[in-house]
This record gives sequence, C-alpha cells and structure tokens, in this order.
Amino acid sequence: MIIDDDESARTALAVLLDGAPGTEVRAVLGGTEAPATIVGVDADLALIGRVAEGPGQAEVIFAAALARREPLALAGYGGFDTTGPGAKYLNGVLPPSLTGKDFVHAVHVLAGGLRVWATRPDQAARLAHLTPREREVLTLLSDGLSNDGIAHRLALHVGTVKDHIRAVYTKCGVANRVEAALFAHGLTAPRPGLRRPPAPASHTPVSPAPASRTPVSPAPRGGAPVSPAPARGGAPRAAAPVFRPAAPTRRSA
Repeated sequence: MIIDDDESARTALAVLLDGAPGTEVRAVLGGTEAPATIVGVDADLALIGRVAEGPGQAEVIFAAALARREPLALAGYGGFDTTGPGAKYLNGVLPPSLTGKDFVHAVHVLAGGLRVWATRPDQAARLAHLTPREREVLTLLSDGLSNDGIAHRLALHVGTVKDHIRAVYTKCGVANRVEAALFAHGLTAPRPGLRRPPAPASHTPVSPAPASRTPVSPAPRGGAPVSPAPARGGAPRAAAPVFRPAAPTRRSA
C-alpha cells in the first residue's frame, strides 16, 4: 500500500514495486482518502510519503492503521516528515537516495516484519576494508544465495565461503546474514535484544507471606458460643460454663 499526496511520486513507486518479483501493490492512495481506506486493504506494509493535506493528517492515518485487525508495518519514504509525532509508529525509514533494487529489497525486509533504518554513515568506510573477494561474497549474500550457491558461483569450497562470510561480518559490524544484506544496501536493522523493555514488576518472584492462624474459641456443647460473663459477686454462675481468654503462649503468627 502506498500513501502519498504527490501523485507522480506514488505512481512511479507503484510501477517500480509492481514490476519487481515478490511484491504486489494493493492500493495507491492520497493522504485524505487513506484513513477511510487503510483499514480494509489486505496488505503487509504501508509506505507513507509526503502527507500535507491539513494539520494532523499523518496522525489520522497512523490511527487508522493501528485500528486494523491485521498488523500493518509502516515505513516512511521520500518526502515523509521523520521529525513529526507520527514517526514513532514507523517500522523504518527509506531515504530518497535508496532506489531500484535496493529499495525493493528494503520493502521485502519490512514486509517480513523486520525494522529497517537508513542509512549507515559508516558503510563506505567499512566497505573499503573488504577485499575484492569479500565484496563479491557480500553482494551474492545480499542477493539471497546460500553458502553452497555462493561457492558454486565463485568456484570456491564451501569452507572458504564461510571464512569470507565471517570476515565480512567482522569488518562490516554485523551479526548475521540479514544484517549483512541490509548493510550491503546501506541500511541497518536494530537488534530486538538491544531494545527489549524491562520485565514488568509483576514478573519478579515474591516470597509468599506465612499464613497466619487466628485462634478460635471452642463453641460450648449443645449450641452457639456464649460470651463469658462473670457472675455477680465475683463467683461464676453454676449453670453456665466459664470461658477464659486463650493464653498468650497459644497464639501463632
């Protein structure tokens, strides 16, 4: 789904994505029509560009997206205002410099549920440290080839390919194939483990308090308990039993 008040921009993007394998554009909308339509569109990702029709229009669009029953990833691109309050709902931001195959790759990553942020300012410096062979391996890895596929394409042993991939990870500062592929396209994906919120306080185990037993005075024979009452003159009545308070030593905490 593409949302943009710039008709030429949204049309050009729709042509790019519809012509790429693995993508299908389900709706191309302007900012004013998006809130009423976005709930019913069967899509995994909404690309939001320049939305300038009226104050707060972007927030209305985000509210409609969050009201959907099915989850929808949100990403800004092109002229999207990343400084506005709606930016906190984004799963990623794709810069205007990202075009063609790189843009399509980022869209696939976002639609798959990952977060993508652009760009990596250290990409050029890190790429300069790669050998020509490591660059070839990174390019093929970013195209989705397996280790066996890379080995076949470059006429190398699989073990040699693994050595090159480990070197690429170290020099590029990435931890896995997805991060390496994003790095090759000038993007970065925040690692969920570094952004995980602290566990709620209710998850902290609490030692159970010891149960307290309240002493209960025994009921008299033949019926309900009767409050003790001293007889006049200080002597107990002969016809009623005498009840004394429980001794302190018999209380338990």
